[in-house]
Amino acid sequence: MPKTRIIDDKIIINKVCDLVIKNNLELPKDIKDTIQKAHKQSSSRQEKALLDVISKNADIAKKQKLALCQDTGISCFFVELGKNIRTKSNIDLLINKGVEKAYRSKLLRPSIIDDPLNGKNSKFNTPASISIELKNSDGIKISYLAKGGGSENATGLFMLDPADGFEGIKKVVISLIKEKAINACPPIIVGIAIGGSADKALLYSKKALLRQIGNRHPNKYYAKKEEELKKDINKLGIGVMGLKGDVTALDVFIEPLPRHIATLAVGVSILCHSARRGSIKL
Repeated sequence: MPKTRIIDDKIIINKVCDLVIKNNLELPKDIKDTIQKAHKQSSSRQEKALLDVISKNADIAKKQKLALCQDTGISCFFVELGKNIRTKSNIDLLINKGVEKAYRSKLLRPSIIDDPLNGKNSKFNTPASISIELKNSDGIKISYLAKGGGSENATGLFMLDPADGFEGIKKVVISLIKEKAINACPPIIVGIAIGGSADKALLYSKKALLRQIGNRHPNKYYAKKEEELKKDINKLGIGVMGLKGDVTALDVFIEPLPRHIATLAVGVSILCHSARRGSIKL
């Protein structure tokens, strides 16, 4: 029997705090590199100037310890918990304490209302949205995603007929992008989950946004469809900040899921250009 490993509560709290602060102040390297690459590919002088502003904003945020965007979003976590890992307190409690500690730093704006219709600001961006998956491992991986209001409002769930196939999926995704992408601060990253139940499709479309730019799906069919959709979205000409141009999507990620014979759920989640996400392993 593998030996049980106990991780001190304070380690998780502090690591989560650092994860939240760092990823709200520093643009991930893959995102920054892709924005610079997009600058070279764009044919629009205005769009190039806007991409320069995004890059400059990232430099200032990191240097002056300012949030990349004032909307630091819903704190979303995806936890892969090894079966031999133990903590004294529940992992969800520790993550929320880490988020609270990050927001007590006064570097980030709290945006969570404790009751949807009659509530007030919870002050520390808690409770976080937490998904926990048990793994056959001896470690723990905590992935963080800051989901701002503009991109969250661009989320879509579609229940299609299985006969609609990929062309039907493409149709609803493109329609959603046309309608909502401009409010999600493009250039965007698009996560798409195909299959599963309705709730699982939405969850995995959001989880897909954790992938590094250019990290294609291992299944060649879906890898090809990711490239196809990215090309079609960029042909829309929405452009950076919706002001027209060649760069609407930095990437598209697809997560296929097993489904019921009579259903075809399609979940779509969008991430803005200030792609605040990262992971830690313990």
